[in-house]
Amino acid sequence: MRSKEICPACCMNNVCHSWRGFCLINHCIGFHIHFCVCCEYLPSPEDHYQAGYSLSCQTCMSAGSTPCQGQSLPCPPDSACVATYTLTTTNGVTVSEAYTLSCAPLGRCDKPGSFSFPKSKLKMGTSCCYTDNCSPPTPTLPADNNQVNGLVCPTCASADSAWCYTSDTMQCTGDENMCLLQTTEIKVSSKVAVRGCATKSICDLGSTSVSYPGYSMDVKFSCTSGSFGTLCYYLSPLL
Repeated sequence: MRSKEICPACCMNNVCHSWRGFCLINHCIGFHIHFCVCCEYLPSPEDHYQAGYSLSCQTCMSAGSTPCQGQSLPCPPDSACVATYTLTTTNGVTVSEAYTLSCAPLGRCDKPGSFSFPKSKLKMGTSCCYTDNCSPPTPTLPADNNQVNGLVCPTCASADSAWCYTSDTMQCTGDENMCLLQTTEIKVSSKVAVRGCATKSICDLGSTSVSYPGYSMDVKFSCTSGSFGTLCYYLSPLL
């Protein structure tokens, strides 16, 4: 509930029948003598999804952990305004940070995840809000978990191609129970491909595009589980 006000007119809705109730638009949630206590309606993700609601969100990207501000653009139906914070480390040292605001499907809200390849890890947090040009709360990154989980994935990196494959492998840790091939194409400038271990939330991204004036990037996530395919396999318990 964002705010309260006294609004006698709401009693005309004939729903002031209880001291307790849900916060509904223009509806009373309680009453006292000659007036009703009403609240301002704050839409939920479910409300937008069911109604096919379409909103406008800021779109921007900044290098760092500080929220950015950018141009407002209309979103496809059933979207939210999403803040995404990514942190990349090598040997435990931060090498890059990025903060973006954009439209995204509701299913991407509040889905932290991580992706690892030898000596490096990318951690991602997302958060959402559901009104025009709103500011999402600060995303939360997943906690570190270095416990080996038994999965082994191929690993490689290519700085000039959207494909890589070698016989090198790595042991996965924590909740990273999928083998991932991530390809990144920055329009006009470069292509990058990496393989490693990832959480299911990273795999579920499928593909994503980021576009700002003078900059466009397409990222694809292709994963297999440890139970099938040639991209990954589980260590035998005897090893």
